[in-house]
Amino acid sequence: MKELKNRVGFSDFAKRKIYYILLPLIIALVVFNVLIYAYFQSVFKQTIVAQKLSMAKEKVLALLQEANHTISKKFEQLIQYATDISNVIESMGLSAISNEEVLLKTIEPMLMKKPWEWDVGYFVIEPSGRCVISTRTKSIVGLDFSKIRVGETNYVTFIKSLMEHRGFAQGKLFEADERRLTFVVFTPLFQDYIFGTVFYFPKDFVEKYLLEFVRVDRYVLKQGVYTVSKEKLLDQFDDFPTDLKKTLLYEDFIIDMNVEFPEKGQTLYLWVRLSYIGILIHVFFWLAAFVLSALLVFLVNKSTFEFLSKELKTLKAMVSEFRNNLSISPSYDDSIIEEIADVQDALYDASSIISADVEELEAMNEELEENYRNIQRLSQEIRNAFFDFSEKLVDIVEGIEGETGQHVKRTKELVRLIVNEIEIDEEYKEKIVNFSPLHDIGKIYVPKEILLKPDKLTPEEFEEVKKHTIYAKRLLTHPYFAVALNIALYHHENYDGTGYPEGLKGEDIPLEARIVKIVDVYDALRSCRPYKRALSHEEAMKIILEGDGRVGPSHFDPKLLEIFKSKSEELIKLYENTDAERSE
Repeated sequence: MKELKNRVGFSDFAKRKIYYILLPLIIALVVFNVLIYAYFQSVFKQTIVAQKLSMAKEKVLALLQEANHTISKKFEQLIQYATDISNVIESMGLSAISNEEVLLKTIEPMLMKKPWEWDVGYFVIEPSGRCVISTRTKSIVGLDFSKIRVGETNYVTFIKSLMEHRGFAQGKLFEADERRLTFVVFTPLFQDYIFGTVFYFPKDFVEKYLLEFVRVDRYVLKQGVYTVSKEKLLDQFDDFPTDLKKTLLYEDFIIDMNVEFPEKGQTLYLWVRLSYIGILIHVFFWLAAFVLSALLVFLVNKSTFEFLSKELKTLKAMVSEFRNNLSISPSYDDSIIEEIADVQDALYDASSIISADVEELEAMNEELEENYRNIQRLSQEIRNAFFDFSEKLVDIVEGIEGETGQHVKRTKELVRLIVNEIEIDEEYKEKIVNFSPLHDIGKIYVPKEILLKPDKLTPEEFEEVKKHTIYAKRLLTHPYFAVALNIALYHHENYDGTGYPEGLKGEDIPLEARIVKIVDVYDALRSCRPYKRALSHEEAMKIILEGDGRVGPSHFDPKLLEIFKSKSEELIKLYENTDAERSE
Protein backbone atom coordinates (compact mmCIF):
# COMPACT_ATOMS: atom_id res chain seq x y z
CA MET A 1 0.00 0.00 0.00
CA LYS A 2 1.32 3.46 -0.95
CA GLU A 3 2.44 5.87 1.83
CA LEU A 4 0.06 8.76 2.61
CA LYS A 5 1.28 12.20 1.54
CA ASN A 6 2.04 14.86 4.17
CA ARG A 7 -1.04 16.64 5.39
CA VAL A 8 -1.66 20.19 4.17
CA GLY A 9 -3.97 23.03 5.19
CA PHE A 10 -7.44 23.08 3.76
CA SER A 11 -6.71 26.20 1.68
CA ASP A 12 -3.80 24.48 -0.07
CA PHE A 13 -5.81 21.28 -0.31
CA ALA A 14 -8.76 23.11 -1.88
CA LYS A 15 -6.55 24.88 -4.42
CA ARG A 16 -4.89 21.61 -5.33
CA LYS A 17 -8.23 19.85 -5.80
CA ILE A 18 -9.74 22.73 -7.81
CA TYR A 19 -6.80 23.52 -10.08
CA TYR A 20 -5.35 20.05 -10.56
CA ILE A 21 -8.36 17.74 -10.34
CA LEU A 22 -11.79 19.38 -10.39
CA LEU A 23 -11.19 22.03 -13.07
CA PRO A 24 -9.45 19.66 -15.56
CA LEU A 25 -12.17 17.11 -14.94
CA ILE A 26 -14.88 19.67 -15.74
CA ILE A 27 -13.05 20.76 -18.91
CA ALA A 28 -12.62 17.12 -19.96
CA LEU A 29 -16.31 16.50 -19.29
CA VAL A 30 -17.29 19.52 -21.41
CA VAL A 31 -15.20 18.21 -24.31
CA PHE A 32 -16.60 14.73 -23.76
CA ASN A 33 -20.18 16.02 -23.78
CA VAL A 34 -19.55 17.99 -26.99
CA LEU A 35 -18.23 14.82 -28.62
CA ILE A 36 -21.18 12.84 -27.26
CA TYR A 37 -23.54 15.50 -28.61
CA ALA A 38 -21.93 15.33 -32.07
CA TYR A 39 -22.00 11.54 -32.09
CA PHE A 40 -25.53 11.31 -30.71
CA GLN A 41 -26.72 13.94 -33.17
CA SER A 42 -25.29 11.93 -36.04
CA VAL A 43 -26.80 8.65 -34.86
CA PHE A 44 -30.03 10.37 -33.85
CA LYS A 45 -30.67 12.05 -37.18
CA GLN A 46 -29.89 8.89 -39.13
CA THR A 47 -32.28 6.92 -36.95
CA ILE A 48 -35.14 9.43 -36.97
CA VAL A 49 -34.89 10.15 -40.70
CA ALA A 50 -34.76 6.42 -41.46
CA GLN A 51 -37.82 5.87 -39.26
CA LYS A 52 -39.75 8.68 -40.95
CA LEU A 53 -38.75 7.43 -44.41
CA SER A 54 -39.81 3.91 -43.52
CA MET A 55 -43.12 5.18 -42.12
CA ALA A 56 -43.77 7.32 -45.21
CA LYS A 57 -43.08 4.41 -47.55
CA GLU A 58 -45.28 2.15 -45.48
CA LYS A 59 -48.17 4.64 -45.52
CA VAL A 60 -47.91 5.40 -49.25
CA LEU A 61 -47.67 1.70 -50.11
CA ALA A 62 -50.71 1.01 -47.94
CA LEU A 63 -52.53 3.87 -49.69
CA LEU A 64 -51.71 2.42 -53.13
CA GLN A 65 -52.66 -1.10 -52.04
CA GLU A 66 -56.05 0.10 -50.87
CA ALA A 67 -56.47 2.15 -54.07
CA ASN A 68 -55.65 -0.89 -56.21
CA HIS A 69 -57.98 -3.04 -54.13
CA THR A 70 -60.79 -0.49 -54.41
CA ILE A 71 -60.28 -0.10 -58.17
CA SER A 72 -60.09 -3.86 -58.76
CA LYS A 73 -63.50 -4.34 -57.13
CA LYS A 74 -65.11 -1.71 -59.35
CA PHE A 75 -62.83 -2.00 -62.38
CA GLU A 76 -65.29 -3.43 -64.89
CA GLN A 77 -68.04 -1.08 -63.70
CA LEU A 78 -65.76 1.97 -64.08
CA ILE A 79 -64.64 0.93 -67.57
CA GLN A 80 -68.24 0.36 -68.65
CA TYR A 81 -69.29 3.72 -67.26
CA ALA A 82 -66.51 5.54 -69.12
CA THR A 83 -67.37 3.64 -72.32
CA ASP A 84 -71.04 4.57 -72.05
CA ILE A 85 -70.23 8.28 -71.73
CA SER A 86 -67.82 8.16 -74.67
CA ASN A 87 -70.54 6.45 -76.73
CA VAL A 88 -72.98 9.25 -75.88
CA ILE A 89 -70.40 11.86 -76.94
CA GLU A 90 -69.68 9.82 -80.08
CA SER A 91 -73.34 10.02 -81.04
CA MET A 92 -73.37 13.82 -80.62
CA GLY A 93 -70.89 14.47 -83.39
CA LEU A 94 -67.87 16.75 -83.67
CA SER A 95 -69.79 20.00 -83.31
CA ALA A 96 -70.72 19.28 -79.70
CA ILE A 97 -67.11 18.59 -78.70
CA SER A 98 -66.19 22.24 -79.18
CA ASN A 99 -69.10 23.41 -77.05
CA GLU A 100 -68.43 22.54 -73.42
CA GLU A 101 -71.81 23.74 -72.17
CA VAL A 102 -73.73 21.58 -74.63
CA LEU A 103 -71.52 18.60 -73.91
CA LEU A 104 -71.93 19.00 -70.14
CA LYS A 105 -75.74 19.21 -70.34
CA THR A 106 -75.81 16.13 -72.56
CA ILE A 107 -73.88 13.84 -70.24
CA GLU A 108 -74.94 15.49 -66.96
CA PRO A 109 -77.76 12.96 -66.36
CA MET A 110 -75.26 10.14 -66.56
CA LEU A 111 -72.91 11.92 -64.18
CA MET A 112 -75.76 12.38 -61.69
CA LYS A 113 -76.78 8.72 -61.90
CA LYS A 114 -73.37 7.21 -61.19
CA PRO A 115 -73.80 3.98 -59.21
CA TRP A 116 -71.12 4.77 -56.57
CA GLU A 117 -70.07 7.46 -54.14
CA TRP A 118 -67.09 8.78 -56.10
CA ASP A 119 -67.05 12.18 -57.84
CA VAL A 120 -66.64 12.05 -61.60
CA GLY A 121 -65.15 14.48 -64.08
CA TYR A 122 -63.98 14.35 -67.65
CA PHE A 123 -61.68 16.00 -70.18
CA VAL A 124 -61.19 15.87 -73.94
CA ILE A 125 -57.87 15.81 -75.82
CA GLU A 126 -57.92 16.76 -79.49
CA PRO A 127 -55.86 14.78 -82.07
CA SER A 128 -52.91 17.17 -81.82
CA GLY A 129 -52.59 16.40 -78.08
CA ARG A 130 -54.01 19.67 -76.68
CA CYS A 131 -56.62 19.46 -73.92
CA VAL A 132 -59.72 21.41 -75.04
CA ILE A 133 -62.22 20.62 -72.27
CA SER A 134 -61.88 19.81 -68.53
CA THR A 135 -64.81 19.91 -66.12
CA ARG A 136 -62.86 19.71 -62.83
CA THR A 137 -59.21 20.63 -63.31
CA LYS A 138 -59.27 23.84 -65.35
CA SER A 139 -55.49 24.19 -65.21
CA ILE A 140 -54.99 21.43 -67.80
CA VAL A 141 -57.12 23.17 -70.45
CA GLY A 142 -54.69 24.13 -73.21
CA LEU A 143 -52.03 21.68 -71.92
CA ASP A 144 -50.28 19.85 -74.76
CA PHE A 145 -50.11 16.21 -73.66
CA SER A 146 -47.95 15.32 -76.67
CA LYS A 147 -45.04 17.16 -75.04
CA ILE A 148 -45.13 14.87 -72.01
CA ARG A 149 -42.70 11.96 -72.42
CA VAL A 150 -43.31 8.36 -71.39
CA GLY A 151 -40.08 6.50 -72.01
CA GLU A 152 -39.19 6.76 -75.68
CA THR A 153 -42.60 8.07 -76.81
CA ASN A 154 -45.02 10.89 -75.92
CA TYR A 155 -48.02 10.62 -73.64
CA VAL A 156 -50.67 10.82 -76.40
CA THR A 157 -49.04 8.11 -78.52
CA PHE A 158 -48.61 5.98 -75.39
CA ILE A 159 -52.34 6.26 -74.55
CA LYS A 160 -53.43 5.54 -78.12
CA SER A 161 -51.24 2.42 -78.31
CA LEU A 162 -52.92 1.06 -75.18
CA MET A 163 -56.41 1.86 -76.51
CA GLU A 164 -55.66 0.03 -79.77
CA HIS A 165 -55.06 -3.23 -77.90
CA ARG A 166 -57.76 -3.08 -75.21
CA GLY A 167 -60.20 -0.36 -76.35
CA PHE A 168 -59.25 1.76 -73.34
CA ALA A 169 -56.25 2.94 -71.27
CA GLN A 170 -56.08 3.45 -67.53
CA GLY A 171 -53.94 5.05 -64.86
CA LYS A 172 -53.82 6.54 -61.37
CA LEU A 173 -53.04 10.25 -60.96
CA PHE A 174 -52.71 12.69 -58.08
CA GLU A 175 -54.35 16.04 -58.75
CA ALA A 176 -52.43 18.72 -56.90
CA ASP A 177 -55.27 21.28 -57.14
CA GLU A 178 -57.71 19.15 -55.14
CA ARG A 179 -55.13 17.02 -53.28
CA ARG A 180 -56.96 13.91 -54.40
CA LEU A 181 -56.02 10.57 -55.89
CA THR A 182 -57.85 9.78 -59.14
CA PHE A 183 -58.41 6.85 -61.46
CA VAL A 184 -58.51 7.85 -65.12
CA VAL A 185 -60.04 5.83 -67.97
CA PHE A 186 -59.13 6.97 -71.49
CA THR A 187 -61.52 5.93 -74.29
CA PRO A 188 -61.30 6.77 -78.00
CA LEU A 189 -63.64 9.27 -79.72
CA PHE A 190 -64.31 9.88 -83.38
CA GLN A 191 -61.72 11.55 -85.55
CA ASP A 192 -58.88 10.53 -83.18
CA TYR A 193 -60.08 12.53 -80.16
CA ILE A 194 -59.38 11.09 -76.71
CA PHE A 195 -61.96 11.16 -73.92
CA GLY A 196 -60.79 10.89 -70.33
CA THR A 197 -63.17 9.95 -67.51
CA VAL A 198 -61.76 10.89 -64.08
CA PHE A 199 -62.99 9.05 -60.98
CA TYR A 200 -62.05 10.91 -57.78
CA PHE A 201 -61.30 8.88 -54.66
CA PRO A 202 -62.97 10.22 -51.47
CA LYS A 203 -61.37 13.39 -50.08
CA ASP A 204 -60.13 11.62 -46.96
CA PHE A 205 -58.56 8.75 -48.92
CA VAL A 206 -55.05 10.21 -48.94
CA GLU A 207 -55.53 12.11 -45.69
CA LYS A 208 -56.24 9.05 -43.53
CA TYR A 209 -52.80 7.61 -44.39
CA LEU A 210 -50.68 10.77 -44.27
CA LEU A 211 -52.44 12.83 -41.59
CA GLU A 212 -50.07 11.63 -38.86
CA PHE A 213 -47.23 13.32 -40.75
CA VAL A 214 -48.83 16.64 -39.78
CA ARG A 215 -48.34 15.78 -36.13
CA VAL A 216 -44.84 16.45 -34.81
CA ASP A 217 -42.96 15.38 -31.71
CA ARG A 218 -40.14 16.81 -29.66
CA TYR A 219 -37.57 15.72 -32.23
CA VAL A 220 -39.46 16.66 -35.42
CA LEU A 221 -40.54 20.29 -35.91
CA LYS A 222 -42.09 19.88 -39.37
CA GLN A 223 -42.56 17.21 -41.99
CA GLY A 224 -44.41 16.60 -45.22
CA VAL A 225 -44.78 14.38 -48.28
CA TYR A 226 -44.66 15.89 -51.80
CA THR A 227 -45.09 14.81 -55.42
CA VAL A 228 -42.27 14.73 -57.94
CA SER A 229 -43.42 18.21 -59.01
CA LYS A 230 -42.99 19.27 -55.33
CA GLU A 231 -46.73 19.69 -54.71
CA LYS A 232 -47.80 18.83 -51.15
CA LEU A 233 -50.05 15.78 -50.82
CA LEU A 234 -52.09 17.37 -47.99
CA ASP A 235 -53.21 20.97 -47.50
CA GLN A 236 -51.96 20.70 -43.90
CA PHE A 237 -48.33 20.32 -45.05
CA ASP A 238 -46.12 23.38 -45.44
CA ASP A 239 -45.10 24.31 -48.95
CA PHE A 240 -42.04 22.49 -50.25
CA PRO A 241 -39.01 24.30 -48.73
CA THR A 242 -36.84 26.18 -51.21
CA ASP A 243 -34.12 26.95 -48.66
CA LEU A 244 -32.97 24.04 -46.51
CA LYS A 245 -32.03 24.97 -42.93
CA LYS A 246 -29.07 23.58 -40.99
CA THR A 247 -28.22 25.16 -37.65
CA LEU A 248 -27.17 24.04 -34.18
CA LEU A 249 -30.82 23.80 -33.18
CA TYR A 250 -32.45 22.17 -36.21
CA GLU A 251 -31.75 20.69 -39.64
CA ASP A 252 -33.78 19.94 -42.81
CA PHE A 253 -33.67 16.67 -44.74
CA ILE A 254 -35.27 15.93 -48.12
CA ILE A 255 -35.27 12.30 -49.22
CA ASP A 256 -36.41 10.74 -52.48
CA MET A 257 -38.88 7.89 -51.95
CA ASN A 258 -38.99 5.44 -54.84
CA VAL A 259 -42.50 4.16 -54.17
CA GLU A 260 -43.81 4.63 -57.76
CA PHE A 261 -46.63 6.92 -56.64
CA PRO A 262 -49.16 6.78 -57.99
CA GLU A 263 -47.88 5.01 -61.12
CA LYS A 264 -44.62 3.34 -62.16
CA GLY A 265 -41.78 5.72 -62.97
CA GLN A 266 -42.91 8.34 -60.45
CA THR A 267 -41.54 9.19 -57.03
CA LEU A 268 -42.21 11.24 -53.89
CA TYR A 269 -40.22 13.56 -51.64
CA LEU A 270 -40.14 13.38 -47.83
CA TRP A 271 -39.25 16.58 -45.96
CA VAL A 272 -38.28 16.36 -42.29
CA ARG A 273 -37.07 19.20 -40.06
CA LEU A 274 -35.34 17.77 -36.98
CA SER A 275 -34.96 19.60 -33.66
CA TYR A 276 -31.73 19.19 -31.69
CA ILE A 277 -32.91 21.31 -28.76
CA GLY A 278 -33.83 18.26 -26.69
CA ILE A 279 -30.39 16.73 -27.18
CA LEU A 280 -28.63 19.96 -26.17
CA ILE A 281 -30.81 20.32 -23.09
CA HIS A 282 -30.10 16.71 -22.15
CA VAL A 283 -26.33 17.12 -22.58
CA PHE A 284 -26.09 20.42 -20.68
CA PHE A 285 -28.38 19.15 -17.92
CA TRP A 286 -26.07 16.26 -17.14
CA LEU A 287 -23.03 18.50 -17.41
CA ALA A 288 -24.51 20.97 -14.93
CA ALA A 289 -25.61 18.15 -12.66
CA PHE A 290 -22.07 16.76 -12.59
CA VAL A 291 -20.49 20.16 -11.84
CA LEU A 292 -22.92 20.85 -9.00
CA SER A 293 -22.50 17.36 -7.57
CA ALA A 294 -18.71 17.64 -7.70
CA LEU A 295 -18.78 20.96 -5.85
CA LEU A 296 -21.23 19.63 -3.28
CA VAL A 297 -19.10 16.55 -2.59
CA PHE A 298 -16.04 18.77 -2.31
CA LEU A 299 -17.70 21.01 0.30
CA VAL A 300 -19.20 18.15 2.32
CA ASN A 301 -15.81 16.45 2.64
CA LYS A 302 -14.13 19.63 3.90
CA SER A 303 -15.02 19.08 7.57
CA THR A 304 -13.98 15.44 7.72
CA PHE A 305 -10.89 15.27 5.56
CA GLU A 306 -8.24 16.23 8.14
CA PHE A 307 -9.63 14.05 10.91
CA LEU A 308 -10.12 11.01 8.72
CA SER A 309 -6.68 11.32 7.11
CA LYS A 310 -4.99 10.65 10.48
CA GLU A 311 -7.20 7.68 11.37
CA LEU A 312 -6.94 6.23 7.88
CA LYS A 313 -3.18 6.42 8.12
CA THR A 314 -3.40 4.36 11.32
CA LEU A 315 -5.68 1.85 9.60
CA LYS A 316 -3.31 1.69 6.62
CA ALA A 317 -0.37 0.86 8.89
CA MET A 318 -2.38 -1.88 10.63
CA VAL A 319 -3.44 -3.51 7.37
CA SER A 320 0.09 -3.27 5.96
CA GLU A 321 1.53 -5.02 9.03
CA PHE A 322 -1.10 -7.74 8.87
CA ARG A 323 -0.47 -8.26 5.18
CA ASN A 324 3.28 -8.62 5.68
CA ASN A 325 3.34 -10.52 8.99
CA LEU A 326 -0.18 -11.94 9.44
CA SER A 327 -0.12 -10.34 12.92
CA ILE A 328 -0.83 -7.00 14.62
CA SER A 329 1.34 -5.32 17.33
CA PRO A 330 -0.35 -3.94 20.52
CA SER A 331 0.72 -0.35 19.68
CA TYR A 332 -2.57 0.32 17.89
CA ASP A 333 -4.84 -0.20 20.90
CA ASP A 334 -5.26 3.58 21.39
CA SER A 335 -7.45 4.02 18.28
CA ILE A 336 -10.45 6.24 19.12
CA ILE A 337 -12.63 5.04 16.19
CA GLU A 338 -14.79 2.12 17.19
CA GLU A 339 -14.91 0.64 13.67
CA ILE A 340 -11.10 0.66 13.39
CA ALA A 341 -10.83 -1.00 16.81
CA ASP A 342 -13.25 -3.70 15.60
CA VAL A 343 -11.13 -4.22 12.47
CA GLN A 344 -8.03 -4.50 14.66
CA ASP A 345 -9.66 -7.18 16.83
CA ALA A 346 -10.77 -9.01 13.70
CA LEU A 347 -7.24 -8.91 12.31
CA TYR A 348 -5.84 -10.30 15.57
CA ASP A 349 -8.38 -13.14 15.50
CA ALA A 350 -7.75 -13.73 11.82
CA SER A 351 -4.00 -13.98 12.30
CA SER A 352 -4.46 -16.63 14.99
CA ILE A 353 -6.96 -18.60 12.90
CA ILE A 354 -4.84 -18.37 9.75
CA SER A 355 -1.77 -19.64 11.54
CA ALA A 356 -3.65 -22.68 12.87
CA ASP A 357 -5.40 -23.30 9.56
CA VAL A 358 -2.17 -23.21 7.58
CA GLU A 359 -0.71 -26.00 9.68
CA GLU A 360 -3.90 -28.06 9.40
CA LEU A 361 -4.14 -27.51 5.63
CA GLU A 362 -0.57 -28.59 5.09
CA ALA A 363 -1.28 -31.87 6.90
CA MET A 364 -4.53 -32.37 5.00
CA ASN A 365 -2.86 -31.66 1.69
CA GLU A 366 -0.33 -34.46 2.18
CA GLU A 367 -3.13 -36.88 3.10
CA LEU A 368 -5.21 -35.83 0.08
CA GLU A 369 -2.30 -36.30 -2.30
CA GLU A 370 -1.72 -39.81 -0.98
CA ASN A 371 -5.45 -40.64 -1.28
CA TYR A 372 -5.50 -39.29 -4.83
CA ARG A 373 -2.58 -41.50 -5.82
CA ASN A 374 -4.34 -44.54 -4.32
CA ILE A 375 -7.58 -43.71 -6.15
CA GLN A 376 -5.74 -43.39 -9.45
CA ARG A 377 -4.03 -46.72 -8.91
CA LEU A 378 -7.31 -48.47 -7.98
CA SER A 379 -9.11 -46.88 -10.92
CA GLN A 380 -6.48 -48.18 -13.35
CA GLU A 381 -6.67 -51.64 -11.77
CA ILE A 382 -10.48 -51.64 -12.18
CA ARG A 383 -10.19 -50.60 -15.84
CA ASN A 384 -7.60 -53.29 -16.49
CA ALA A 385 -9.81 -55.86 -14.77
CA PHE A 386 -12.79 -55.00 -16.96
CA PHE A 387 -10.64 -55.07 -20.12
CA ASP A 388 -9.12 -58.41 -19.09
CA PHE A 389 -12.57 -59.84 -18.34
CA SER A 390 -13.82 -58.67 -21.73
CA GLU A 391 -11.00 -60.54 -23.47
CA LYS A 392 -11.89 -63.72 -21.50
CA LEU A 393 -15.49 -63.38 -22.72
CA VAL A 394 -14.25 -63.02 -26.30
CA ASP A 395 -12.17 -66.20 -25.92
CA ILE A 396 -15.41 -68.07 -25.14
CA VAL A 397 -17.13 -66.85 -28.34
CA GLU A 398 -14.07 -67.53 -30.47
CA GLY A 399 -13.86 -71.01 -29.05
CA ILE A 400 -17.43 -71.62 -30.17
CA GLU A 401 -16.91 -70.25 -33.71
CA GLY A 402 -13.38 -71.59 -34.13
CA GLU A 403 -11.80 -68.14 -34.45
CA THR A 404 -8.23 -67.42 -33.39
CA GLY A 405 -6.70 -64.69 -31.26
CA GLN A 406 -5.75 -62.91 -34.48
CA HIS A 407 -9.38 -61.85 -34.90
CA VAL A 408 -9.34 -60.06 -31.54
CA LYS A 409 -6.05 -58.37 -32.35
CA ARG A 410 -7.25 -57.27 -35.80
CA THR A 411 -10.54 -55.96 -34.45
CA LYS A 412 -8.76 -53.78 -31.89
CA GLU A 413 -6.22 -52.49 -34.40
CA LEU A 414 -8.86 -51.72 -37.02
CA VAL A 415 -10.94 -49.83 -34.46
CA ARG A 416 -7.85 -48.00 -33.21
CA LEU A 417 -7.10 -46.78 -36.76
CA ILE A 418 -10.49 -45.03 -36.84
CA VAL A 419 -10.77 -43.65 -33.29
CA ASN A 420 -7.29 -42.09 -33.49
CA GLU A 421 -8.66 -39.81 -36.23
CA ILE A 422 -11.66 -38.67 -34.17
CA GLU A 423 -11.58 -35.90 -31.56
CA ILE A 424 -13.15 -37.64 -28.54
CA ASP A 425 -12.14 -38.19 -24.93
CA GLU A 426 -9.09 -40.49 -24.51
CA GLU A 427 -10.82 -42.70 -21.95
CA TYR A 428 -13.75 -43.08 -24.37
CA LYS A 429 -11.30 -44.11 -27.11
CA GLU A 430 -9.72 -46.69 -24.79
CA LYS A 431 -13.12 -48.23 -24.03
CA ILE A 432 -14.13 -48.41 -27.70
CA VAL A 433 -10.85 -50.16 -28.64
CA ASN A 434 -10.79 -52.64 -25.73
CA PHE A 435 -14.50 -53.48 -25.82
CA SER A 436 -14.73 -53.78 -29.61
CA PRO A 437 -14.01 -57.57 -29.60
CA LEU A 438 -17.19 -58.05 -27.49
CA HIS A 439 -19.42 -57.18 -30.47
CA ASP A 440 -20.49 -60.86 -30.91
CA ILE A 441 -20.56 -61.81 -27.21
CA GLY A 442 -24.28 -62.56 -27.44
CA LYS A 443 -23.51 -65.60 -29.63
CA ILE A 444 -22.82 -67.51 -26.41
CA TYR A 445 -26.61 -67.95 -26.20
CA VAL A 446 -27.07 -68.96 -29.87
CA PRO A 447 -27.14 -72.77 -30.34
CA LYS A 448 -23.72 -74.02 -31.39
CA GLU A 449 -25.12 -76.22 -34.14
CA ILE A 450 -26.48 -73.07 -35.85
CA LEU A 451 -23.25 -71.11 -35.47
CA LEU A 452 -21.14 -73.97 -36.88
CA LYS A 453 -23.57 -75.08 -39.58
CA PRO A 454 -21.59 -75.36 -42.85
CA ASP A 455 -24.67 -75.04 -45.02
CA LYS A 456 -26.83 -72.00 -45.68
CA LEU A 457 -29.01 -71.06 -42.69
CA THR A 458 -32.78 -71.29 -42.88
CA PRO A 459 -34.74 -68.02 -42.32
CA GLU A 460 -35.63 -69.21 -38.83
CA GLU A 461 -31.98 -70.02 -38.03
CA PHE A 462 -30.84 -66.65 -39.39
CA GLU A 463 -33.40 -64.88 -37.18
CA GLU A 464 -32.00 -66.78 -34.19
CA VAL A 465 -28.45 -65.70 -35.08
CA LYS A 466 -29.60 -62.06 -35.32
CA LYS A 467 -30.78 -62.27 -31.71
CA HIS A 468 -27.15 -62.41 -30.55
CA THR A 469 -27.25 -58.59 -30.45
CA ILE A 470 -30.09 -58.66 -27.91
CA TYR A 471 -28.62 -61.58 -25.94
CA ALA A 472 -25.63 -59.33 -25.10
CA LYS A 473 -27.85 -57.59 -22.52
CA ARG A 474 -27.68 -60.76 -20.38
CA LEU A 475 -23.93 -60.36 -19.84
CA LEU A 476 -23.08 -56.67 -20.16
CA THR A 477 -25.21 -55.36 -17.32
CA HIS A 478 -22.59 -53.44 -15.36
CA PRO A 479 -22.62 -49.63 -15.96
CA TYR A 480 -18.91 -49.77 -16.85
CA PHE A 481 -19.87 -52.01 -19.80
CA ALA A 482 -22.16 -49.29 -21.29
CA VAL A 483 -19.86 -48.76 -24.31
CA ALA A 484 -19.46 -52.54 -24.74
CA LEU A 485 -23.25 -53.02 -24.63
CA ASN A 486 -23.78 -50.31 -27.28
CA ILE A 487 -21.25 -52.06 -29.52
CA ALA A 488 -22.76 -55.54 -29.07
CA LEU A 489 -26.37 -54.34 -29.34
CA TYR A 490 -26.12 -51.96 -32.33
CA HIS A 491 -23.14 -53.03 -34.49
CA HIS A 492 -25.56 -54.55 -37.04
CA GLU A 493 -27.57 -51.31 -37.36
CA ASN A 494 -27.22 -49.67 -40.80
CA TYR A 495 -26.71 -45.92 -41.23
CA ASP A 496 -29.67 -45.81 -43.64
CA GLY A 497 -31.98 -47.44 -41.07
CA THR A 498 -32.19 -50.91 -42.69
CA GLY A 499 -30.28 -52.79 -39.99
CA TYR A 500 -31.29 -54.66 -36.85
CA PRO A 501 -32.31 -55.13 -34.05
CA GLU A 502 -34.05 -51.71 -33.73
CA GLY A 503 -33.66 -50.19 -37.19
CA LEU A 504 -31.85 -47.12 -35.88
CA LYS A 505 -30.77 -44.54 -38.44
CA GLY A 506 -27.90 -42.03 -38.82
CA GLU A 507 -26.44 -40.58 -35.66
CA ASP A 508 -29.15 -42.20 -33.54
CA ILE A 509 -26.78 -45.19 -33.71
CA PRO A 510 -24.07 -44.80 -31.00
CA LEU A 511 -20.67 -43.74 -32.38
CA GLU A 512 -18.92 -46.85 -31.04
CA ALA A 513 -21.40 -49.13 -32.85
CA ARG A 514 -20.96 -47.19 -36.14
CA ILE A 515 -17.18 -47.66 -35.88
CA VAL A 516 -17.37 -51.41 -35.14
CA LYS A 517 -19.93 -51.81 -37.95
CA ILE A 518 -17.29 -50.93 -40.56
CA VAL A 519 -14.59 -53.02 -38.88
CA ASP A 520 -16.85 -56.08 -38.46
CA VAL A 521 -17.95 -56.08 -42.11
CA TYR A 522 -14.42 -55.52 -43.41
CA ASP A 523 -12.93 -58.28 -41.22
CA ALA A 524 -15.72 -60.70 -42.17
CA LEU A 525 -14.98 -60.11 -45.85
CA ARG A 526 -11.24 -60.57 -45.30
CA SER A 527 -11.67 -63.75 -43.21
CA CYS A 528 -12.09 -67.32 -44.40
CA ARG A 529 -15.39 -69.05 -43.48
CA PRO A 530 -16.70 -72.61 -44.14
CA TYR A 531 -19.00 -71.15 -46.77
CA LYS A 532 -16.59 -68.63 -48.44
CA ARG A 533 -12.97 -67.79 -49.15
CA ALA A 534 -11.09 -64.81 -47.67
CA LEU A 535 -11.25 -61.76 -49.95
CA SER A 536 -8.39 -59.41 -50.75
CA HIS A 537 -8.32 -55.83 -49.49
CA GLU A 538 -9.32 -54.50 -52.89
CA GLU A 539 -12.26 -56.91 -53.19
CA ALA A 540 -13.48 -56.14 -49.68
CA MET A 541 -13.27 -52.34 -50.17
CA LYS A 542 -15.07 -52.58 -53.51
CA ILE A 543 -17.99 -54.38 -51.86
CA ILE A 544 -18.08 -51.84 -49.00
CA LEU A 545 -17.80 -48.78 -51.27
CA GLU A 546 -19.93 -50.00 -54.20
CA GLY A 547 -22.13 -52.73 -52.72
CA ASP A 548 -22.87 -56.33 -53.71
CA GLY A 549 -26.60 -56.61 -52.97
CA ARG A 550 -26.12 -57.48 -49.30
CA VAL A 551 -23.60 -54.80 -48.27
CA GLY A 552 -23.70 -51.22 -49.55
CA PRO A 553 -22.06 -47.85 -48.76
CA SER A 554 -25.36 -46.55 -47.41
CA HIS A 555 -24.95 -48.95 -44.46
CA PHE A 556 -22.01 -46.96 -43.04
CA ASP A 557 -21.42 -43.54 -41.51
CA PRO A 558 -19.98 -41.59 -44.48
CA LYS A 559 -17.46 -39.65 -42.35
CA LEU A 560 -16.16 -42.80 -40.67
CA LEU A 561 -16.06 -44.57 -44.03
CA GLU A 562 -13.84 -41.80 -45.45
CA ILE A 563 -11.44 -42.25 -42.51
CA PHE A 564 -11.42 -46.03 -43.00
CA LYS A 565 -10.83 -45.67 -46.75
CA SER A 566 -7.83 -43.40 -46.10
CA LYS A 567 -6.17 -46.18 -44.06
CA SER A 568 -5.75 -48.64 -46.95
CA GLU A 569 -1.99 -49.07 -46.53
CA GLU A 570 -2.29 -49.73 -42.80
CA LEU A 571 -5.11 -52.26 -43.44
CA ILE A 572 -3.08 -54.22 -45.99
CA LYS A 573 -0.02 -54.24 -43.72
CA LEU A 574 -2.09 -55.33 -40.69
CA TYR A 575 -3.51 -58.38 -42.47
CA GLU A 576 -0.13 -59.31 -43.94
CA ASN A 577 1.36 -59.33 -40.42
CA THR A 578 -1.49 -61.33 -38.86
CA ASP A 579 -1.39 -63.89 -41.72
CA ALA A 580 2.36 -64.27 -41.20
CA GLU A 581 1.91 -64.80 -37.48
CA ARG A 582 -0.85 -67.37 -38.16
CA SER A 583 1.36 -69.34 -40.54
CA GLU A 584 4.13 -69.48 -37.95
